[in-house]
Amino acid sequence: MPRCRSCEDFDLRSLLFHSAGQDAQSTGLTGRLYSDTNDYRPPIPFFHKLHDSIIGLKRSAEGGCETCELLWMTWIKTVTKPDITEDWLDKTFLGEVYLGCSGWIASRQGSPYITLAQKTTNGTARTLASFEPFADRGTVSCRRLKLADLSQMNCQAMDRIFWEDLYMRIQVQKVA
Repeated sequence: MPRCRSCEDFDLRSLLFHSAGQDAQSTGLTGRLYSDTNDYRPPIPFFHKLHDSIIGLKRSAEGGCETCELLWMTWIKTVTKPDITEDWLDKTFLGEVYLGCSGWIASRQGSPYITLAQKTTNGTARTLASFEPFADRGTVSCRRLKLADLSQMNCQAMDRIFWEDLYMRIQVQKVA
């Protein structure tokens, strides 16, 4: 699966270790049926800069990067405007595009979602798409991994598993 330089430089394992290594925090959630386990890890939306703009992601996808194509296709399906132009995208979606992760509660979720996010002009994160990296996908084969097991895997192999699973999921959606 050919990838652009930016996608090649993304290290999924490093992102997950960085997220898991954060100091645990209280969620601040309370309730009769909920006890705060103080194991919330905040989001890291700007972990790896993917492209300078949404147009950069689109052009990389059109240029043959299969990872960018998967990310682009996943996000663009959520845009309801019928006549999408680069001019409109450039005016509407200003900011750099990043790969990162969501906030998560270790005792409930097990691992964060991988996020495609855009850093808006005021510095906040706009989540464009989220991907659950370690889940059963029905007919699509994916290994269930626990965060603690990642240290025993080769970084490139884990990265390959994530992207191949994501690619297969998108292919299944194309056929459906």
